[in-house]
Amino acid sequence: MYKTLIITEDDKLLKEIKKLDIWGDETGFEISCEAKGATDIINEAEERNFELIILQIPKENAQNTLNMIKKNLCRNIIIVGNELSLGDARFSVINNASDYFIIPFDEDEFIKTLERIRLEKLSYTDNINIYANELAASLNAHNENFVSHANDIIDILYEQIKDNNIADKAAKILLEKTTEKVFDSNEWLDLYINSENISENRGDMNTRSLVMTAFERFSSDFMELSPNVRNDRIISVILYILNNPESNIKQKEISEKFYMNSSYLSTIFTANTGQRFIDYITNVKLRRAAWLLRNTALKIVDIAEKLDYKDMGYFSRIFKKKYGVLPSDYRVPDSYIYFI
Repeated sequence: MYKTLIITEDDKLLKEIKKLDIWGDETGFEISCEAKGATDIINEAEERNFELIILQIPKENAQNTLNMIKKNLCRNIIIVGNELSLGDARFSVINNASDYFIIPFDEDEFIKTLERIRLEKLSYTDNINIYANELAASLNAHNENFVSHANDIIDILYEQIKDNNIADKAAKILLEKTTEKVFDSNEWLDLYINSENISENRGDMNTRSLVMTAFERFSSDFMELSPNVRNDRIISVILYILNNPESNIKQKEISEKFYMNSSYLSTIFTANTGQRFIDYITNVKLRRAAWLLRNTALKIVDIAEKLDYKDMGYFSRIFKKKYGVLPSDYRVPDSYIYFI
């Protein structure tokens, strides 16, 4: 349902709006809140997610009130009144209101306006699906301009939608849909990244910055785990490693599994990825360890053993070298944006 806020000091006008047969499943709009004025409702953060405002123009500071509503609540505004006022009509046109209605309300015209608002919102949803497909394909192709592409799309969304509250929601949906599509294409990701934590924020970052930071971190982690490789044999080796981080993935065993000489595997792997085979294995194991620390109650010694680290001291040292903290400290962070 699309949430609607009614702002009026006139009880008669409020009663007429509420008794209209336009609320519910047929239009998708519901009255979720009523207020005498805009100031109080703006100060209540939990009540700010509205898709439509029905407003009786206040007698004082009308322009300031409308500007405040557009900035903090919603840009879809229907102006209402008890009787025809050329001043109110002119005010509605100048401020690009969705429509202007007076008593007695014309339900059919009201429904048409609600439908137009709803279709405008649906068009944003369609665009988000298109953009998410583009971004997922870009990341799966290891496009080095992925972050720039994502930033351009976020800019487009905020420019198209205008209403920052709705644009914030759209940006979050874009992030969720994009990452969901990438997860669907790469089943091994679930072993290293908790999709529920991708956009988690414990700081004071605004939504737009949060989404872009999450895109940057997600793409960086994805490309580190899955380097851009064109050699089919090395791609097969990488996929095997990513899908089996707790198996025996030493160089000797991997080379035997893929019918390659161990030295040749080391050479061709470095040539195709730019990193040593042993370093890649270590990185994959440590990322799996980080996931297990954050998402299971396994003891640290058991996690190390699962990943074939017999020496706890060595495991702790290389873990701290990568993440800057010991495994025990990593398990319960003070603050974070997105973890793997």
